Amino acid sequence: MDIKQGLAVVWRQRVVVGAVLLIGVAVFFFVVGKSRKYTATASILAVSSTSQDAAVLDPRKDPTQSAIAPADIPNLLGSSTLVAQVGHDLHLSKAQTQKLSSSIKAKPSLGSDVLPVTVTDTEPDRAIAEANAVVHELQKYEERIVTSRYDLLIEDLHSQLNTRRTALGAIDQKVDALTASDPYVSDTTGTAAISTRLVTLEAQRDQLQATLRGDTSAAGLIAQRPALTRDLASQEIIKDDPVFQSLRTQYGKDLAHLNNEQAGYTDKFPGLAGLNNQVTREGKSLADTQALATANPAKSTSYVSAQLDQNKAQASVVSDQAQLAAVERQIDGMQTHLDSSRPSNISLASLRRDRDAGNQAYAQLSDRLAVAQADRAQAASINTIVLLDAATSAAPTMLSRPPVIAAALGAIFLWLAITLAFIADGADSRLRTRTTIEELYGSPVFTSVG
Repeated sequence: MDIKQGLAVVWRQRVVVGAVLLIGVAVFFFVVGKSRKYTATASILAVSSTSQDAAVLDPRKDPTQSAIAPADIPNLLGSSTLVAQVGHDLHLSKAQTQKLSSSIKAKPSLGSDVLPVTVTDTEPDRAIAEANAVVHELQKYEERIVTSRYDLLIEDLHSQLNTRRTALGAIDQKVDALTASDPYVSDTTGTAAISTRLVTLEAQRDQLQATLRGDTSAAGLIAQRPALTRDLASQEIIKDDPVFQSLRTQYGKDLAHLNNEQAGYTDKFPGLAGLNNQVTREGKSLADTQALATANPAKSTSYVSAQLDQNKAQASVVSDQAQLAAVERQIDGMQTHLDSSRPSNISLASLRRDRDAGNQAYAQLSDRLAVAQADRAQAASINTIVLLDAATSAAPTMLSRPPVIAAALGAIFLWLAITLAFIADGADSRLRTRTTIEELYGSPVFTSVG
């Protein structure tokens, strides 16, 4: 069959061809309406690692080393966590959020760290919003991945610090309970205050013993002074007694007169016996007066002074003895206190060691917490995913463009129309052409009528 015959068949079946082409036009408008999709693209810079990283999540490395390799970004873009967060940000329905996972594309270019992130949607504005939201959540997701291990470490360190703080508080309560009832037991020095007090008391006892010995010796010497000063006291008393001095003067005069009379007269002189009796009476009176006047030696200043010195010396001895006895009692009490406080001292020393160890462990945990927080802050500040260009416009996809759809559907339905035309024409049993008649009867046709 040549072209002319083919065109004749098409012309004869032009109704079929027309119907098929009309159906194709309807299908075109239907497909254009249903397959309309738009793509929005945002470009990011995914910094790649420049060395063989044993642990890429190390913020103390150079900032150009990525915590997430660029090859992992397409997988991250399709993760349910990121897609769910984008759907939450844009208030998408559950069905739209599920479709979004398959609409995100990111194909890294060989030798380039620039990665285009493309999102396809039936609405251009929504495609733009989804592309920008995907990039934004990708940056947050990357930061969360980088800092998550530090968050776990910081949380664990906080938990350990709380445990240590509670343990230290319990130790402090035990220390306070041991030291509250005893002023001589300290949480820092234990029973050292008792030992110090004992040393002080023993030194004070030695000093008091020396003082007592000195005061006793002095009191022994001073005790002899009243007896030694008694004669002197008698002289001081009669010296200051006017009656005694008057009697003594008269006695002296009468004695001198008697001596003169005895020198000039014999014993038989009548007046000599009376004078002698008078002098004798005066001497006895003088002796009685002296005895009476000196009976109380306290009238003498010297004797009183000696007696007061004796009393003072004896009082000093008694005071020293009392002080020494008091110090001895304190020493015995402190020694007993020290003996009874030994278990408390042992317990307190153990608690102090536990507290020192706890303080050291607490300080180490605090240092580790500070380092972990600094590392987290540094890790969060290193942005390995940087937005270069945000999505600002959306373009139709290649397969949703009308010319492409028209060309594809036109080729398909044109082929279908021609095929159906030939099939319909082949199914028609009427003899329409000279060639058909000649082939059927085997004889040539000379002319055709009508």
